[in-house]
Amino acid sequence: MMSEPNNPFAGLLGVSEAKSQSNAEYAESPAIAVTSKQSQEDAEIEMINNIVENVFHFTINPRAVDGADRQLVYLEELAEAMKPRVNIDLEALEQALFERLLLPEVEATVIPKSSLSFKEHVVQKQVFPYLFSSIQNLQSFDHMVGMRNALDKMRELIFRNAVTALKQPALFEGQDFAVQLVELLKHVDPQSHTFFMDIVKAFVLEGEEGVQEQLKEVMLPVLKRIHTDVNKSNIINLPIYVLPSIQLFANNPNLAPILMESCEPKIETNGRLYQDSVIGALLSLSVLPRTAISLHEFFDNPMDQAATSMMESSVWNASSHLTNNMHKIFLSLLKGGPQMRNRLLTWIGKCLKTNVARGKLWNVQAGEISPATLTCVSDGFMLNLGAVLLQLCQPFCTTADDPKSLKIDPTYGAVTPEECAAKSVHLDCLHNETCLLPLREGEDGQSVKRPTAETYNFVTECFFMTQKCIDLGVRVCAEKLWRSGQELGRAQRALSDVAAAAHHLVEPMRQRAHHLMTKFVSLRCALLEKDMLTNLHRLQATACTWLVQVAIRPDPESPQASYAPTTVV
Repeated sequence: MMSEPNNPFAGLLGVSEAKSQSNAEYAESPAIAVTSKQSQEDAEIEMINNIVENVFHFTINPRAVDGADRQLVYLEELAEAMKPRVNIDLEALEQALFERLLLPEVEATVIPKSSLSFKEHVVQKQVFPYLFSSIQNLQSFDHMVGMRNALDKMRELIFRNAVTALKQPALFEGQDFAVQLVELLKHVDPQSHTFFMDIVKAFVLEGEEGVQEQLKEVMLPVLKRIHTDVNKSNIINLPIYVLPSIQLFANNPNLAPILMESCEPKIETNGRLYQDSVIGALLSLSVLPRTAISLHEFFDNPMDQAATSMMESSVWNASSHLTNNMHKIFLSLLKGGPQMRNRLLTWIGKCLKTNVARGKLWNVQAGEISPATLTCVSDGFMLNLGAVLLQLCQPFCTTADDPKSLKIDPTYGAVTPEECAAKSVHLDCLHNETCLLPLREGEDGQSVKRPTAETYNFVTECFFMTQKCIDLGVRVCAEKLWRSGQELGRAQRALSDVAAAAHHLVEPMRQRAHHLMTKFVSLRCALLEKDMLTNLHRLQATACTWLVQVAIRPDPESPQASYAPTTVV
């Protein structure tokens, strides 16, 4: 703008007019800027409102659905409080979402009122299905880069409300969040699993004192429901969501301790209780009965070779799938840090120790029902645990002369229970095992204390735990198979003798022969799973090579930090 003396139009307009025009221009500019800014804010709020209506399906505008083929929940109380505004901004969204979740009769608030049927998400009353659908809807707006902050805020509010629901369930009467979370896991898709883990993350990030304990209270009922589903199923029809869900728990540093705690029996001396947990129940899934009084679920017609062969293939595929996934779960727990690793190894060690009675001679000879079968885990459990441990052994026994196997310390079994904790030994029952050679005795006739290493590595522990598990599982079942075969042979011979005389005992004896045949075929099927046998052969070949390396070395004259061969001679 020109100054007054230099303005050539000043004479024509007059000084006062020129001044007024100049002042008007200066006065008008801020007004235009304010109007422009305000209209931009209004447009942004309107855009946010549109996203909210499409994501959460609620509104405070009674005319929001006029002329549109859609349904929205009308939040009447919030609308009254916000009059004359009809758009929900981010500030109002927090209250709006919370109010929507607390609505008792959602259908009554849907507009248009003429609706006869309702869309599921619009009238969803359950908190977590509704929030999950909302997060899915929100993802369809991810391409709107300019609205990134608003979208992030909406996402934050979704998880904040999820955490509020878990921490204050009393606000949401009649809702079982454990059921809802399990239903979420049953989707078995990356989105639902990501949503589940994000809820856990948001829960923990609130950082309140005792948050881990609160999380445990929330998640234990979830694990209990999964456990119930496992107990209702068998190895063939295990719900598809179960193993990925347990894997989620095992992978997460906040959930893994809860998973382990749920599996640790209250009475550690009762071997049977190791089966009464979600991991124990999964390991119990087998072609063999879960309890001594359970019936065989498979091979209804064991005389039909074609049907038997098909069933064997199905069971082997299911067993392989189960043990592969259980191996991943165990591996995740072992990699979850020193504390988780220690807890899992302790669990395995105590499980083997409290189930030692399974391997006693009297247990195998006692038949189907004995004190051991009633107080110890099932054959299927021990076979599956052995299969998992065999997979954990594979890194050091893929070949018979794998150099990593030379890290195995042969003195592991000599460690007494008193020394176990200091030497990182989790299986403290081997010192009582009968040795091939009698213990050396001193001049006073007392047994000389066997040498032990300062500490033991994972390879050593895994090797000896696996060998013990094979002893309590594969060996016991192999002996049962042999005895079952003998018993079946006797029953069949007796049946043929009686059948010739058309005796009244024919039918009971035929039923017994049928039962024994089913038992025999089931045991054979359990023992002949291909992957387990392959891994077992590899381990035993490695054990033979390792034993030779141990045997050809002279006994050291002085105590050693480690007695592992370490190198090939």
